Amino acid sequence: MPRAPAPSVRPFGCRHPRREEARPPAIRHSPVHRRRECPLSAGDCRVVGVKAPLRPKLGLPSVDQEVTLLNLQASELRELLIPCLAVPRWVDELVDAAPYNSREALLQTARRAATPLTPDEIAEALAEHPRIGETPVGEGAAQSFSRGEQASSDSDDVVVNAAIASGNAEYERRFDRVFLIRAKGRSRAEILVELQRRMQLDDSEDIAIVGSELADIALLRLESSLETLS
Repeated sequence: MPRAPAPSVRPFGCRHPRREEARPPAIRHSPVHRRRECPLSAGDCRVVGVKAPLRPKLGLPSVDQEVTLLNLQASELRELLIPCLAVPRWVDELVDAAPYNSREALLQTARRAATPLTPDEIAEALAEHPRIGETPVGEGAAQSFSRGEQASSDSDDVVVNAAIASGNAEYERRFDRVFLIRAKGRSRAEILVELQRRMQLDDSEDIAIVGSELADIALLRLESSLETLS
């Protein structure tokens, strides 16, 4: 006769776990398996728990740029400034105040020296600016700046472009100067709206705006020039 299986022996005091207490083992996810939705773009998502490398902040000057600015010769600084704003008094003031220990110091001085510009200085500076919609002629630094600024607001809208060309001519007949506006950061449609608005102003109101626009353009150009320092 076959023997009955021997009963299992448990250590004293040990109980079998209750059936309802049995739980499947918890699944632990390593940090590389846990992701969050990226608020930027699909190609820039980061893994939660993994420290991303620091990225340089755009627009901040490097140490090399600051050192180069501090050591600029007067002739080098003058060459940097003239394409930004063709006003000798403005250039002379900035050269005389050198050296600058930071880019911010130079930009602040440049803004103060350009505020305000006299009517004669405005007329002198306008001579270096083409009409909106026209291709700048020449290969100098000022012409290179103008090409980039015009291209930033370029448009294939023939109606808007024709209206700007017509508005340019009407503005020149009214004020006897080229219509000037900071093109960078503005669309051609926005430029047309501002041109039409300024046609309703008197000469003293508009020339004050021209001076402010020249200062804005000068500061943008100067910032761009400083980015090339190394």
